Amino acid sequence: MGPDTNSMTTTDRDSLFAVPKLSVDGSNWVTFKTRFIYAMVGHDIEGHFNGSEPFPMPPTFSTTDQDKWTPEDETKHEFHLKLIKNWKRNENISHAQLAQAVSDSLLLRIQHTGSVADMWIAIITEYDRKGCMTQVDLCRKMMEKQAKETDDI
Repeated sequence: MGPDTNSMTTTDRDSLFAVPKLSVDGSNWVTFKTRFIYAMVGHDIEGHFNGSEPFPMPPTFSTTDQDKWTPEDETKHEFHLKLIKNWKRNENISHAQLAQAVSDSLLLRIQHTGSVADMWIAIITEYDRKGCMTQVDLCRKMMEKQAKETDDI
């Protein structure tokens, strides 16, 4: 049974979602990626990373002339403004979470890529590639290993 989140302080709840930083060399990439996604799911903002939470599309109104809107159009408009505000808030939280979890050099490289989803894709592309290169290098080193005459096999 998990901790009782109703009796936890905000600091206690936040510590549940603390993710160790991604190392510059990517040596902790696999566990970082898993922990990071789990934490974002816990914050209910994972859609900003995987692109499944796009910017809210505007509703269809009875007319394009705002002065002639019906009460129903006004209600749709108000609701849409709330959706936009909530989306922007979650996008900003997502930016902050990502900025805290990566190195300064990586942050500088990805900060102008656009949305959080674009930033996350750039990180995945770089570190998944590094992971494959690390595996290939490790295999190469293992293949080059030879036992010496004095080794006890």
